[in-house]
Amino acid sequence: MLLRAITIVALAWISWATPALADTKSDKIRALIRETGTEAAIRDSMTQMTGNIIPMIRQSLKDAPPALVAMVEEELNAGFRNAIGDFIASTIPLYSDTFSEGEIDDMRTFYGTPTGQKMAAQQGPLLQRSMSAGAVIGRRVAQEAMEKAMQRYQATQPPK
Repeated sequence: MLLRAITIVALAWISWATPALADTKSDKIRALIRETGTEAAIRDSMTQMTGNIIPMIRQSLKDAPPALVAMVEEELNAGFRNAIGDFIASTIPLYSDTFSEGEIDDMRTFYGTPTGQKMAAQQGPLLQRSMSAGAVIGRRVAQEAMEKAMQRYQATQPPK
């Protein structure tokens, strides 16, 4: 009876532990992509991309029957929805080449914490704000470069 109880406990532990032990590096990367909010960001990007492409399609099909335009839009939306998995699958080798399995585990541990969850939630807004700040800096640098180039160019011209 004791042997039977030990066997049942051992089998239960093995069945419980097996999924964790069976996780491949690719499985861990997929989980990291999901846990960091990257998968949601990819979905949002695909939706935004579709929204940007549809007006161009409507313009290029302006003389086409409305039913055809609607079908093209439906197919485009379905295509982008279906491509999300392909896109995620294509990023797995990039993560795998960049990070060791231990580093993936470390990141998953971090993103499992409240701070990691806050980082995941704020990553998109931070990136948008950073891009806005970068655009302001870019415009300033371009303006200054134009002014300096004009001054340098004028200095090389003979007096009038």
